[in-house]
Amino acid sequence: MNATSSRSHAICILRIKGVVVFADENKDSSGDDENENSEDNSEDNSDDGVSRTFEAKLTLVDLAGSERLEKTQATGKRAKEGISINKGLFVLGQVISALAERGRILKQIEEQNGTSTTKRRKVLPPRKPPYRDSKLTRLLQDSLGGNSRTIMIACVSPADFNVEDTVNTLRYATHARNISNTATANLIETIGQDEARKLKRENTLLKQQIADLEETIAKFTQDVTPDDLERSMSIIQMEQNQYSLQQQADRTRRQNRRNSAFSAKALEALPDITAEELCDLPLEGNATHGFSYTNQAGDDDDDDD
Repeated sequence: MNATSSRSHAICILRIKGVVVFADENKDSSGDDENENSEDNSEDNSDDGVSRTFEAKLTLVDLAGSERLEKTQATGKRAKEGISINKGLFVLGQVISALAERGRILKQIEEQNGTSTTKRRKVLPPRKPPYRDSKLTRLLQDSLGGNSRTIMIACVSPADFNVEDTVNTLRYATHARNISNTATANLIETIGQDEARKLKRENTLLKQQIADLEETIAKFTQDVTPDDLERSMSIIQMEQNQYSLQQQADRTRRQNRRNSAFSAKALEALPDITAEELCDLPLEGNATHGFSYTNQAGDDDDDDD
């Protein structure tokens, strides 16, 4: 540090914005005019189709090292600069510690999701990083705990008299290494003027169709009286009852067919049984049900007599 140098942090923020245009494939791109005015057409085509905008921010920070006044023997303006630097670095250390603690807690939660409920331990919520306690941390808020990827390079000294500062710097780096962020691309999809006009026409057409349907429904309901509604409900109820009776009749017919089949099998298997004994036999699925049988052999004997 020389007599004219100042003590402060250096921050350089570079904002990048890009636009990718997806031109309409149905639009005819041929013509001599387009070839002659390619630059103008490239700007006009951005309004024809769908465009995708991505934004990014690159933040380069050179942090000033913390200094002790008793060691630097700084006075006046340089002393105030050192105090301001130490304050910003102190708050930055608290923010980094809070973010590292949040990453550790999230890791514990992920590990406990795979264990049983009885083995889970109570996880305290992470404390909120104090971004607003310093101008430095407010500027670096998005770069530290936001949608970002952070790389920190720690500069240490091999000298013995700087061992305490070296240890503090390494602790800084250790906490920063535990910060876990998930970065995603900042994409914004927009449409051009032609596509917007097309969607507007479709929207108008759909609104007109909805209005026509509402008008048709209003006319239909206006001509219907309460008596008509009551008769309609009665007809619906009668149709439902008729359907239930039809189902019951079908079940009864199926049961009768099964009983008839069982009776035929019983007659074939017991040709010499009397009518009284046959009536006492139980039917399949109904032990108390009997059926009548006419002894044709006896009738033939009576006819012969």
